[in-house]
Amino acid sequence: MFFIGCELIATVERDLIRTGNGGSTPGVGGHAGGGGDGGDGGHGGVAPECTLANASTTCGSDAACASHDCVAGSCVVTNKAVGAPCSDGGVVCNAAGNCVDAHCMDAVVDADESDVDCGGSCPACANDKTCAKDGDCASGNCASGDPNTSTCKPCAASNDCPSNRYCDATTKACVNDKAQGVACADGAECVTASCADGVCCDTACDAGCSACSKAKDADVDVDGTCKAKVVTSGQDAGACDDTKGNCGAKCTCDAGGACKRSLGATCTLNTDCSSTFCADGVCCDTACDAGCSACSKAKDADVDVDGTCKATVVTSGQDAGACDDTQGGCGAKCSCDALGGCKRALGAACAAGAECSSGFCTTNVCAAS
Repeated sequence: MFFIGCELIATVERDLIRTGNGGSTPGVGGHAGGGGDGGDGGHGGVAPECTLANASTTCGSDAACASHDCVAGSCVVTNKAVGAPCSDGGVVCNAAGNCVDAHCMDAVVDADESDVDCGGSCPACANDKTCAKDGDCASGNCASGDPNTSTCKPCAASNDCPSNRYCDATTKACVNDKAQGVACADGAECVTASCADGVCCDTACDAGCSACSKAKDADVDVDGTCKAKVVTSGQDAGACDDTKGNCGAKCTCDAGGACKRSLGATCTLNTDCSSTFCADGVCCDTACDAGCSACSKAKDADVDVDGTCKATVVTSGQDAGACDDTQGGCGAKCSCDALGGCKRALGAACAAGAECSSGFCTTNVCAAS
C-alpha cells in the first residue's frame, strides 16, 4: 500500500476478495465518491452478472467515449474524460460519453443547434430547451409555441409524437412503435396500429371467435397473427369471447370461426344460433315447429331445459293443452292429444275423425263420439 499525492491506492489480488461497490464516476473537475465497504463472502449458487472471460459479450463492446468492463462480477461503464479525442460521429467526448462535434461543447448556440450544445447534429435537448423539430428533443416532443419559443416537453399522449412513435407512459418520452407480436396496451404503441389480446396484431382481430396471442388461445400459431378459433380445440374450448362477440353468456364458435349463440340462449333469428334453429325465443336443438311443441320454459312449463324441444302434453303446462296456432295452424279450436299432436277440439270444423282430438267427426264437426 502506498500514497501518491492525495489519493490512497491499494494493490490487491482482485480474485481473492469480493469488493464492495465502487464510488461514483468523477464529475468534470471533481473527484469520485468514496468506495463502498468490502462485501461479505459470496453465497453459493448466486451467479455473477459477468466474468472477465465473457465481459465483451455480456457487458458490451467499448464505445468511442466509454469502456465496458466487468468489475467484481458486475458490468461497469466508464466514460472517457471530457474532451478526449474520438472519431465515431464526432471529434471529442462529452460528459455523457457521446462522441460529438467540437461545436457541441463550446457553450454557445451555433451550427445547427436549437439550444446551447444540443439539438441538430448534437445530442438531443432536455425538456424546456428550445427546439425546431421533434428530433431536437430527448423526449421526442417539440411543443409548438410561437416561431421563436418552441420547446422540448414531455409527451402527454401518443398524438404528441411522430407517426412512427408512441408516448411511453413511464418516461413521458416518444419511443419507437413496437413490432408485431410484442406486448402492448394500446394500438398507438404498435407499427400495425392494432393491439389485440395483449400483443401488437396484424389486424383488429375483434371477431368473437378470433385470437391474436397464444396466451388468449392455444390455437394461435404466432403471437401477433390473428386466427379464428375452432370449435374442437383451443384454450377457450370453442367459447366465444363475449367482450368481442357480444352474444351473451351462452355462445359458441361454429366450424367457420363465427360466434353463434348456443342452445338456450335468447335469439330472434335462426342465424343467431349455432344449431341454426331459433324457436320460442331461444336457440333450439330442432325447428320445434309442431303445433304442440315448445323449446322454452317461458313458452311451456313442461319444457325441461331451455333449448331442448319438447312436445306439449294435454294435462299440464302453460298452454293447458292448447295448440300453438302460430306453429300448428289448425284453427282457433284445437287441442293437443296425448302424443303431442295438434288436433281439433270439440265443435271445430272437420272433414275426418283423424283431425279431431276425440277421433270423431260427425256432420263435419268434431264430436265426443
